[in-house]
Amino acid sequence: MNDNSHASNFTQKSLTVIMLLSLVVLIIAVFLSYSKYAKTVEDYQVLSHTNEVMRDIANLKITIRETESQVRSYVILRRSMVKPVMKDKRREAMVKLQTVAMEVKDNAIQKHNCEVMRVLIDKRLDYLESVVNRVEPARPVITFPDDEVARAMQVMEQLNNQLTEMYNHEQGLLAQRTLIVRSGARLTPIFLLTASFISVVLIIGAYFVIIKALNRSINLQHSLAQKVKDLNRSNNELEQFAYVASHDLQEPLRKLRTFGDMLQLKEGNGLSPEGKDLILRMQGFAAKMQKLIEDLLTFSRVVNNNYELKEIDLNKVVNDVKSNIALINNNRKVILTVPHLPTVMGFDTQLFQLFQNILANSVKYAKATGDIKVVIMCSEVKGDQVPDATADKEELFYKISVKDNGIGFDSQYAQKIFVIFQRLHGKSEYEGTGIGLSICKRVVENHSGYIEANGKPNEGAEFIIYLPKPKR
Repeated sequence: MNDNSHASNFTQKSLTVIMLLSLVVLIIAVFLSYSKYAKTVEDYQVLSHTNEVMRDIANLKITIRETESQVRSYVILRRSMVKPVMKDKRREAMVKLQTVAMEVKDNAIQKHNCEVMRVLIDKRLDYLESVVNRVEPARPVITFPDDEVARAMQVMEQLNNQLTEMYNHEQGLLAQRTLIVRSGARLTPIFLLTASFISVVLIIGAYFVIIKALNRSINLQHSLAQKVKDLNRSNNELEQFAYVASHDLQEPLRKLRTFGDMLQLKEGNGLSPEGKDLILRMQGFAAKMQKLIEDLLTFSRVVNNNYELKEIDLNKVVNDVKSNIALINNNRKVILTVPHLPTVMGFDTQLFQLFQNILANSVKYAKATGDIKVVIMCSEVKGDQVPDATADKEELFYKISVKDNGIGFDSQYAQKIFVIFQRLHGKSEYEGTGIGLSICKRVVENHSGYIEANGKPNEGAEFIIYLPKPKR
């Protein structure tokens, strides 16, 4: 059963791990796929932006050349209809330069190039405007100083070189970014296929683990069904044993005791002291055997619990037990302190047996002198205060403690005393069969409760019972 439980737990853990891995891989694949998609979109946007910058640089170059061409036409034709408006041309060139500057503001090189361009454009347009202003229709020929012409040509050459440099720089960026986009486009399908393959492998693995778990579960159910069948057969055999113990085994013992009594009564005077002692020993052993059989019968009835739960007033149970205790206390004074006890769902005969055995132990294991004092206390606690890891932490329990001032016991034997036939004292010191506390433990378990014991030598013992509080 433990092997099946461990195997089932292992299968469940394996299945959980595989499903979690599959989920994690799928989440990572989706996340990375989205990241790849976003990066690709970003790369395409950067690529498009680079093309726009190149287009605007080309437009700026065209604007400057158109201005130069119009000035040249005006100088040649000297007609007012072709005279360029330099103020408008300057504004148009500066707007286009500003557009380019805004587009490359994150590029330190191009930003510097734009500042240089602004100075060169101003110089070139200043010269062209001066040329336009010096044109007179009445004068057939206009001459310009050589040094002025040389400076103008130098500025024009610098301006063209600067425009070419900016354009070539953007072309280099375009080539790099195009390579990045193409590389990403090649790697993205490979990555997606790899992630999808891993996910499929994990899902297939999870499928086979699920099938294996289902088969194991089916086998486990068959095994459990067989065990239940075997347990029912064992219970039936135990019930038959109880019947035999209560009738067939007890009957010879009763006759043995009866014949012993008759022998002692009729022939007692003729027996030697040794013969009388043997008869007394025989009677004592027969009585002990009969008590052992009766206790085993009681234990078997507790184990085979076929009764229905009903409301039991523990006050009435303890009062009934007190009457019994009064008959077995050997004229010792028993001071029993009992608070108001709750009502629980249970089996009346079993709960009577529980308190009967515990209180009888307090009387049996009392100190040689002094009054026998037993204090019962009751409180309500949550499951997290129950000393058992299997208890429901949120369930409510009645905690009932029974504490006496007897001889007590060493706490290292707190678990041993609940084991059937286990005794802490020899049979010559205290009577008993070693079954009473085993019955108590079984009764408490039948009520879905828990029991523990604490003790100190010569200071007393305490039994703590936890019974579930009825749910209203």
